[in-house]
Amino acid sequence: MVVVSKLSLEWDELRRNPVAILGAGVSGRGVEKLLRSLDWEYSTYDQQSRAFGWTEAKACSVAVVSPGFASNHPWIEIATKAGVEVFGEADFASAFWPGKIVTVTGTNGKTSLVRFLAKLFNETNRPAVATGNIGYSFSNLVAERRNSSITAMLELSSFQTENLRILRPDAVIWTNIDEDHLDRHGDMISYVRAKGRLVDRLDSGLFLAGVSVIKSAREMGVTLSCQPKTISREDANRVSVPEGSPFGTFPQRENLALALAFADSQGISDECVIKVVDEFVGEPHRLEKVATVGKATFWNDSKATNFSAALAACRNFAGKAFWIGGGQSKGADEKTFAHRLHKWVTRAYLIGESGTSLGKRLSAFGVPTHVFGELTEAVKAAFEDVNDATDILFSPGFASFDSYSDYSERGKTFVRYVFQLKDRMREHTSLNQA
Repeated sequence: MVVVSKLSLEWDELRRNPVAILGAGVSGRGVEKLLRSLDWEYSTYDQQSRAFGWTEAKACSVAVVSPGFASNHPWIEIATKAGVEVFGEADFASAFWPGKIVTVTGTNGKTSLVRFLAKLFNETNRPAVATGNIGYSFSNLVAERRNSSITAMLELSSFQTENLRILRPDAVIWTNIDEDHLDRHGDMISYVRAKGRLVDRLDSGLFLAGVSVIKSAREMGVTLSCQPKTISREDANRVSVPEGSPFGTFPQRENLALALAFADSQGISDECVIKVVDEFVGEPHRLEKVATVGKATFWNDSKATNFSAALAACRNFAGKAFWIGGGQSKGADEKTFAHRLHKWVTRAYLIGESGTSLGKRLSAFGVPTHVFGELTEAVKAAFEDVNDATDILFSPGFASFDSYSDYSERGKTFVRYVFQLKDRMREHTSLNQA
């Protein structure tokens, strides 16, 4: 077993006992695959099927934890008290990765950026793979390609960065910072520090950060272990973006600026970047135009699971959009959100657990607001309120778990109903012409 980690551990000694995998989701399955490739025994524990307790902890040497487990989870506390070495999934996988690691973190824009950078590298004959918190775990990649020298473009959430012990990135790109996951971290200072742990792991590589990162760290009194090259959206103005590109939208301008700065550091020309921009297809459920039905144009931004993402999407429509939003709260400040949002929307159609409380806050700012029990009801009502050419934006700003398995299912529900509306209108038009 080849271990590339600099962490001083007796890996051969650890291998004599099985690994406990805590969590049977995407990350857990990736760890299973990695351990099979290493010929290392393991047992998987999941809260829905197989419990982990003191007896199980005493039988293993290492516990690899999925991102959904908070640091104070009882299983992690049991493992720690039993003297077990505890690692996060991506952190553990990095011990067996011989190639370079470019890490991307931030509140928004991570997935688009890692996919873009991987495509940019491959287009310029630098083999790379997008991995991490994008549905393709780092463990999975390491299991499949651990003997190669490709670059891992690794997306990491704050859940994955907060307790890093092994991973040593060759570069850190921190896109932005805003309120998110406060239900997990408790407050913004803890959230910023959790992200900042990734910077602590950087030895001497490149550190790029969006303006909001430095501003927030300064305001909260959080000292970063090294100073970044600060990048703003305006830095993307040096290139022309093809019409219709996702990088022409307000949220993605910051990503483009960061991509250009990273390309500069790698000796990649602006011409190469723009070629990839021209070919790049945006992420599903991220500010994608669905259809025009009558005078209404529908936009699906279900991937907007926090306030800053929803606000960035709304800014594309110059304050004239009908906004559909709401869902499960992650502990962020709804009052401040309503204050920031009200000038960007003309009407609000709210759903989910947060619908009633957010509706009251938006109404206080003079926004006509309606609350609905189902997303389809909100879409129907917004469509019926259209008189002139209008953009109807579904950019929830909240998590989906109060009603859906994830933001993807939520987005598919929205898209499906929009096309049902389109079909009904077409049938109605055909009947009138008959």
